Amino acid sequence: MKRTRRGALLGLGLLVLLGVGLWQWPATALSPWVHAESGGRVRLTNEVGTLWHGSAELALVNDQTEGDWPGRIEWRINPQWTGLGWILTNATERAGVLVQGRWHGGVWDLQPGQGYFPAQLLEGLGMPFTTLHPGGMVHVQWGAAQWQGGELTHPWTGECLLESLTSRLSPVTPLGSYEVRAVVSRLGTHLTLTTRQGPLQLRGEGEQGPGKFHFTGQASADPEQRFVLAGLLSILGKPEGEGVRLDYAP
Repeated sequence: MKRTRRGALLGLGLLVLLGVGLWQWPATALSPWVHAESGGRVRLTNEVGTLWHGSAELALVNDQTEGDWPGRIEWRINPQWTGLGWILTNATERAGVLVQGRWHGGVWDLQPGQGYFPAQLLEGLGMPFTTLHPGGMVHVQWGAAQWQGGELTHPWTGECLLESLTSRLSPVTPLGSYEVRAVVSRLGTHLTLTTRQGPLQLRGEGEQGPGKFHFTGQASADPEQRFVLAGLLSILGKPEGEGVRLDYAP
């Protein structure tokens, strides 16, 4: 009896130590997972806190450059009887985001959300942004989504507004405001680009599947700005009609 009681107490003590250890798991434990899941495009640095409640600086990275997110990203993971609830926040004058979700029984739920950040961070995505060196603001919003077994259970939609976009390659300021709509499904992602207003007219569509991305469209300029924007248009694509053809396949 004493041996059984002693074994039970030892087991309970080990569980308590394990629980305390997990609760104090450092925030640095999250960085390798984020790096791997993003394909090396997102990097966390200067982590503070724990895996459950912490903050870090975030950078978007590609082969040519990286963009640092303004301020610090803060996260909180709340263990629940039926799963885990989590929230990701950031709020500064230059950037802000609110992402909320829940994990339960092998299912990931993402709630509708929104955010905003400087357009220069788009350089972390690679071409054509690394060439354009964009300025302006980006506003994003997305609907609810659910993943089960690593796959979306239904199409997921999002919108991105590039507001008052500028470029170091053009004296025309701003070039315009543009909207990108995205529909994500099990088969891939479909993008649609349209122009809201501005002297530089952009339109096109893109498809992203496993390991590949292809975008095609057209860029043109208002008649009164055509001469001034000729240099920028020649960088964006090959001549086609009154503008140039956009064709990107990184």
